Amino acid sequence: MKSAMMAGAPIIVRQVYEYNAIAEFELIEQCLPFFPLAAFDTEFPGTIYHPPDDAVPGHLLPPAAFYSLMKKNVDALNLIQIGLTLSDAAGNLPSFGTHYRSIWQFNLCDFDRHLHPHNPKSISLLQRQGIDFDTNRLAGIHSIDFGRLFWASGLGDRSFGPVSWITFHGPYDLGFLVKALSGGQSLPENLNGFLHLVSTSLGSRVYDVKSMIGSFGLHGGLERVAKSLNLGRAAGKSHQAGSDSLLTMHVFLELRRRLLEDDDVDDDDDDEKGMNIKWLNHSVYGLGHSGLTSSSSFCRLMLESV
Repeated sequence: MKSAMMAGAPIIVRQVYEYNAIAEFELIEQCLPFFPLAAFDTEFPGTIYHPPDDAVPGHLLPPAAFYSLMKKNVDALNLIQIGLTLSDAAGNLPSFGTHYRSIWQFNLCDFDRHLHPHNPKSISLLQRQGIDFDTNRLAGIHSIDFGRLFWASGLGDRSFGPVSWITFHGPYDLGFLVKALSGGQSLPENLNGFLHLVSTSLGSRVYDVKSMIGSFGLHGGLERVAKSLNLGRAAGKSHQAGSDSLLTMHVFLELRRRLLEDDDVDDDDDDEKGMNIKWLNHSVYGLGHSGLTSSSSFCRLMLESV
């Protein structure tokens, strides 16, 4: 696996459909021993169920109530895209011996805007951002096949070592991902069951950057936070899953870099993969304490070596 520093090399979004899904997952499998960070994003057709009091945003509901609302939406809706960025702690991306670096965008066939429930405003936004619903419906990979290939690649069983999963404002991303990984089954009935499913599917290293940014005096959505950190979008468009997964990775690594500098931690002390992440827990934004670790806030930070 070629993983030399290529900071200035262009980044391409590898478009994955049914015809090339097996080959792309084989490439992902090659990457796992060298790139143990996995940022992901999903695109889905908005939400069709809303809080009883629309004046209260869903993420401000009590965690159990927010999960119940999220479950109704995830169970009822079909996924459109999954984006995946693999990286090491230095920010290197897979290059496969070429002059460019790669991330992935899985285009799914599950959603038909003429047949399936959706939020019309969300679909219009995704169309403006370039998502081709007709092509995805005809040529995309089914989420069940995505899940099968995910498990076969080693992403799920962590046979190459622990993978750290990174998302931004992640409840729905996690919900749709584990739904795909479970063969399209409905989400568990309660929050504890969902958190257990996330843990068994992805392991205990699940980070929601949205829950971290307050410790750095940052607020807002992914685009706003990236701008505050002087980070640009290196490939693709916003509201496309591949590009958003890459920006999520860049935000995560920049926060990590600042944390290491502030705490005067020497990266040379990292293990052989160069991993040295300092976060305390895995709180998922809107769901409160995830139960994946033993803390309730990101105000305290600790060193976790992978």
